[in-house]
Amino acid sequence: MHFLRLLPLAAAVSAIDFYFHKGWNCDGASMRCNGINPGVCCNTGGNTEWFSAAWRGVPPEWSISCESHVFGGCNRRNQKTNSNGANWVCHGYNHIGTGNSGGVYFFNNKKRDEPQECTSTQKADTLRLADGTEYHVADLEGDLLDELLLTQVEISMLESAVNGTAADAISPKFQSLRIEQ
Repeated sequence: MHFLRLLPLAAAVSAIDFYFHKGWNCDGASMRCNGINPGVCCNTGGNTEWFSAAWRGVPPEWSISCESHVFGGCNRRNQKTNSNGANWVCHGYNHIGTGNSGGVYFFNNKKRDEPQECTSTQKADTLRLADGTEYHVADLEGDLLDELLLTQVEISMLESAVNGTAADAISPKFQSLRIEQ
């Protein structure tokens, strides 16, 4: 009986990080929901498209179903994959002409035909540039978030041609959001 009371705590302690990636195979610059719980939809909060989606930090003993969504938040499921003991899951580029806008995971149960729904949403809280520099973006909204994300897209396109630090190209008004590592 005591074991059953501890199950929700196990989920909270081992929460998974969800990533939106600019690369087609879960690589490159990313936005991330840190420590997202099952049934919580991670969304970008901005208008920038993300080509692939990843769930990282999945305990191998967990059996979860990972869903990436398109067309704003978790409105329309695009791909669904079971973790099958892997510690991370990648949904590569979806080939339907739109980027990922949301992601969620659920614990698999014996009633596989029953659809599961998101219980709440969480906006991505961290932007990571391809050079590893990170910014805390949870409090950015609307135009400011889109400006930072569009700057990040421009940097990503130039990175292969120029050697330097991507963070140097970010506007000074966003430097206070930089996470020192």
